[in-house]
Amino acid sequence: AVIFLHGTESCKEGMLSHQVEYAKQGFVAVSMDARYHGRRVESVSKYNEAMIGAAQGSGARPMISETVWDVLRVVDYLQTQENVSGEQIGIWGDSLGGTQAWFAAAADTRIKAAALHIGVQGFQWAVHNEDWQGRVARIPHAFAEVRKNMKRQSIDSEIVGKTWDILEPGLMSRFDAPASLPLLAPRPVLITNGELDPRCPLEGIREAVGEAEKMYKTLGEPQNLAWHVEMGTGHEITKAMRLSAFGWLKYHLL
Repeated sequence: AVIFLHGTESCKEGMLSHQVEYAKQGFVAVSMDARYHGRRVESVSKYNEAMIGAAQGSGARPMISETVWDVLRVVDYLQTQENVSGEQIGIWGDSLGGTQAWFAAAADTRIKAAALHIGVQGFQWAVHNEDWQGRVARIPHAFAEVRKNMKRQSIDSEIVGKTWDILEPGLMSRFDAPASLPLLAPRPVLITNGELDPRCPLEGIREAVGEAEKMYKTLGEPQNLAWHVEMGTGHEITKAMRLSAFGWLKYHLL
């Protein structure tokens, strides 16, 4: 089985074409709406409202953690199904879904393989290297709220780091990619990114992949980690990325 996770302001129905492709090859293909998305809310504005509320101290974790908890409940359900092997559950994520898929796989070893599209990133690297603008521009409201609370005229690296710490405590440290991506080892993981993606700067990912490679080599499975970079491409999933993910998950799960 493969769990498909959509991107920001999308919904599970956006995953249908991918699910059909996998189902034709024998997979059980499932998807779900992320928190504050799709049929779980009345409008797409609810996600931004939840992010603003989190920035104000609501204690909610709308970007990653709440949806990861739901993903693990999907894994629970799949393991009760007679037509699903509990040892053959994979995950596929697009953008925000790629981030959530990475965290879900880090949290639960029942997820046996992963294809992480344009979602792995180095949060601390981006802040320290002043390369956070693309990510902030996609979800600006929470950062604007922290800027207002800090009485600043504009968003800067300190505000970005503070916002991440509020939205997802530990995202700049113990849960950042260099620390958490190695937790997926030795399970098969494919990471795909666009060379020109402003939301997921390559150098920050390179640092994280380097740390993960050390763990995979230590565990004797270096071939189970792959990083595909599509040259000349921004924040999008290309046909080549989709095909590489399909081949990867089919090889490791079927």
